[in-house]
Amino acid sequence: MPRSLKKRANSERRQKRHTKRRRGVESVEIALTMPLLVLATFATIQINHHWHVEKMLKVATYEAVKAGARKNGTSSDVNTVFQTHCKALGVRNARIIFNARRFDSDVAGTRLVARGRAPVSSNRLNLPFNVTMSSQLQSGYVIYRKEGL
Repeated sequence: MPRSLKKRANSERRQKRHTKRRRGVESVEIALTMPLLVLATFATIQINHHWHVEKMLKVATYEAVKAGARKNGTSSDVNTVFQTHCKALGVRNARIIFNARRFDSDVAGTRLVARGRAPVSSNRLNLPFNVTMSSQLQSGYVIYRKEGL
């Protein structure tokens, strides 16, 4: 056998051995990184769900305040609209915090402020862990003016 063929055969044998060793290293790398990727994926899903529920809570709060700001709007209208929207949007155990006297007044231009809240425990995804650190979902403040005439 010529010398060049021997070199080529030796080179192919070395390459096969290297490939077999490399396959083992790749398996270990996958075994170490796959749990981290799964954890990151579930964390991203849960954080996005938390953000989505907060936005739905804000929509419900806004619609409730808008209903109370009408000329004949009352605090009971605010509660009814808020609970209806929360039920339709899938926000569970939510409550709205506001000053009922201001909503019941007939003075046009009265500043109306409200805030929606819901517990995280009843609105979170059923994942094996909880990434969010807060115990309450909050809509932020919704400020509106009472309509006149």
